[in-house]
Amino acid sequence: MGNCILAFPNRVDSTFYPVAFSGGSWAPAMPLENLKDPLLVRVARSASVDPADTWFDVDMGAARDIRVCAIPKGTVGRKGMVRLRGANDPDFAAPLVDTGWRDWWRVIYAEGALPWEHPSAWDGKVTEEDAEGYAMPFVHVLPQAVNARYWRVEIDDSANPAGFIDLSRLFLAPGWQPSINLSHGNGLGWEDETTREASLGGARFHDPRPRRRVARFAIEHLPLDEALAWPWEMQRLLGTHRQAFFVFDPDDTTHLHRRAFLATLRRLSPLEMAAIGRESAEFELEEVIA
Repeated sequence: MGNCILAFPNRVDSTFYPVAFSGGSWAPAMPLENLKDPLLVRVARSASVDPADTWFDVDMGAARDIRVCAIPKGTVGRKGMVRLRGANDPDFAAPLVDTGWRDWWRVIYAEGALPWEHPSAWDGKVTEEDAEGYAMPFVHVLPQAVNARYWRVEIDDSANPAGFIDLSRLFLAPGWQPSINLSHGNGLGWEDETTREASLGGARFHDPRPRRRVARFAIEHLPLDEALAWPWEMQRLLGTHRQAFFVFDPDDTTHLHRRAFLATLRRLSPLEMAAIGRESAEFELEEVIA
């Protein structure tokens, strides 16, 4: 198990360096600029599913340190492919990062986790039926931070019956991977804000709301310098409204999409002095779902 990663700030949000999008063909009313919007309901929509239309470049304005690359929501089909490259030349002649073409919909069931008669038992992927309403993100965690100015995302989803793809919120950020991992007893689960009322006869009526993931954990006995450089500055920079990207275990590719998500801090917690020169930090993260 790898130590968790808290990725922030999103370099796409920079106002110090000009960040520009280009490439592909995107609907004028739903342009690539929507990838900067923290609201996931504001999407960039491609003009078609022709691969010539479903790619884009990001010029970060300067070489920036990037560790985590993510698109939290997209309507890429189950057979869609994606490729990510990063470089310091706009033509990507000498890329520093090249993932090659890979499935957007990853293997999500470990071998032996399902009975043999289950339709997903053979390839480990979600079925076409279960894919309906399943928000599969694109998440790529680099082994080490890479300083690159230009990033290119290419998507091949020509079989998508919708005739277009929607993408929401591009996240490109450095990542803090603490020297000490989160403590045992951490919590990761779902919250449901669905409301319900009972009729006079006892029937239950529900107003369904989408579920969101919540993570609660502590990272204990951090060296003082690390605690002040990362969790302290994270709270100062993000508050409870700006976004981070949480990765529970970057080494676990099967469950990466389950335990990695766009989030905000639910509350700001003071550092606690665990010993001389050592600090403990508590976190409570809630998923951004819209």
